[in-house]
Amino acid sequence: MNRNYQEPKKIQNRKDDFKNLIAIIKDVTGIDVKEHNTRQRYIVNAKMIFSKILRDNKYTLKSIGREIGKDHSTVLHYTKKWDVYALTDYDLKNNYKIVSELFESSYIDLSELKRDDKEKMVQNLTLENNILNLKLKEKNQEIAKLNKQTSNLPFDSEEERLKDIIDLVKERTKKGKEDVVLNKLRRIFNGI
Repeated sequence: MNRNYQEPKKIQNRKDDFKNLIAIIKDVTGIDVKEHNTRQRYIVNAKMIFSKILRDNKYTLKSIGREIGKDHSTVLHYTKKWDVYALTDYDLKNNYKIVSELFESSYIDLSELKRDDKEKMVQNLTLENNILNLKLKEKNQEIAKLNKQTSNLPFDSEEERLKDIIDLVKERTKKGKEDVVLNKLRRIFNGI
């Protein structure tokens, strides 16, 4: 066993880390790493991401494996072969980057904060959320205004450009003579 990796001291934090990471991976990849137990590549990739992130955060092979229903040796394989797979699998590498950033940025050890600090954090987040909602509303109003302005502009679409020609062909082509008209049009266009 590698002595560099030790189980985090607080059991509650470990459970929260597992739960948060499982939720983030499910949001990003659509895979619940606890439910699926097959060898399909996209499921294995999700479990590799889970294992890699937790192993980098000093969790033991056994605790990681227990959480995803795998043996410690499977987790060891995931982490040892990570670099090889990440070189050739763009989706794996990209999903790992997204999940890792979300996991690292979302981690706040609330057990270390006092009640007053937690209340301030909630107030600040509520305020920030309200501000972002107002900005979003403003942007949506701007978009609606621009859509209204552009809907009145004359567009030069293909159908509009060729409308007179299509109407003439429809008007002058007798039923059953479509092939003849088509051949004549092809000869005309070949000469242009």
